[in-house]
Amino acid sequence: MSEEQDELFSEFLSESDGYLQDLNDKMLDIEGGFKSGSEIPLDALNCMFRAAHTIKGTASFLGFNKIITLTHKMETLLQKLRDKAMGLTEEIVDALFSSFDTLTLLLGKLRESGIEEGIEIKDDVKKIEDILNGTEIKPAEQTKTEEQGNPESTKPPVGRTINEKYLEQFVTEIEGNIDRLNEFFLIAEKEKDNLEVVNELFRIMHTIKGSAGIVNVYEMGEVAHKMETILSFYREQKMPLAADTISLMFTGVDMISGLNNSLKKTRSIDTDISNIAKELDDCYIKISNSQVKDEKKSTQGGNESSEVDFEQLSEIRSFSENEKNNLLQAFQKDYEIFILGLSISEAITVKAMKVALIEERLKKNGIIISFRPSPETIDAAKAMLNLGIVYGSPVNENDIRQSLSLDGVSVESIERMEQSAVNKIIGTQSKKDEKISGQ
Repeated sequence: MSEEQDELFSEFLSESDGYLQDLNDKMLDIEGGFKSGSEIPLDALNCMFRAAHTIKGTASFLGFNKIITLTHKMETLLQKLRDKAMGLTEEIVDALFSSFDTLTLLLGKLRESGIEEGIEIKDDVKKIEDILNGTEIKPAEQTKTEEQGNPESTKPPVGRTINEKYLEQFVTEIEGNIDRLNEFFLIAEKEKDNLEVVNELFRIMHTIKGSAGIVNVYEMGEVAHKMETILSFYREQKMPLAADTISLMFTGVDMISGLNNSLKKTRSIDTDISNIAKELDDCYIKISNSQVKDEKKSTQGGNESSEVDFEQLSEIRSFSENEKNNLLQAFQKDYEIFILGLSISEAITVKAMKVALIEERLKKNGIIISFRPSPETIDAAKAMLNLGIVYGSPVNENDIRQSLSLDGVSVESIERMEQSAVNKIIGTQSKKDEKISGQ
């Protein structure tokens, strides 16, 4: 690789991790809605499609053919769902999750050795092709998590063979994930109001479950699945983890660690997980049957950011007609209007890719009203890049900062646009003003 390609390669790995997170997060949201009978949100499908498309595009430039092939198939399937040419089924959910897990392995292999060899994609490609071709696709039953109570669920499949090909990489990755789990559960014990830590724990557990499925380590996947279900409940209810739940979670992590050590030493597992499985099932039944009171506290946006002299922040107040329409849309949704000052480090070679990720993160929770300079005009300039963004969102400053926590990106300032300034631009009154004038 040339020096430029080396820089792009590093940037590709870093950015792809973010896009993979988006793919998994959105798919989890879609899966939850699917099981409850809700309609698939188009925004989630659009986000997933763009993530797969972006990974494929950069992989094409670098010549990573397996990633190109896999993401192209994912993209095609997601487009069918976007166009409503096919409905969501459990087979589609499983196929996409499996593809995300394989993509994770491919990126891990690239990070480790710089090549894709050793990771197979043919099973995932065939699954998606079968779905696209309509081969034996049946609508999935919308099952609930009561299936956890099945006593047979703790027994590995007859004739199970552990996948030796990926075992060494799997064991190493699980060791890292165990360290992260212990770290975040300790944080959850100390910081009761830190709900983001529950999201992070959920993501780690989902990764362990998926990786265990690829390597065919049934016992670890089953423990991780049950722990993931408990974390999912707390995540959906936006509740801090209870002390007894955290204690049980540590026991579960110890079990995962023991299973991993067994794999490392003997390349096999001969451990009975029925006791921990029952404890986890009982815990889920207890918390899901309890009266859940949503006492979500509104977080005050108290992060005062430094004043930065961004040219974008002065010229950004001049709106085109399209931008005025965006502002009006945010106004009608009763969103707060923020002016963001961001900088992208000169060390980031492919700034356009970083900007695309910033856009994706912001669109999750609001409306981008104006963006300076325009994303279409941003190239891979060596110098630090300053961005000025007008953004409408129901979330607060702290949440915006967290969503933009990306390598090489600094949030230099966040200020709220005065309501009078908003009214002047769109030529209307705020709802509060309308009430006063109508009295």
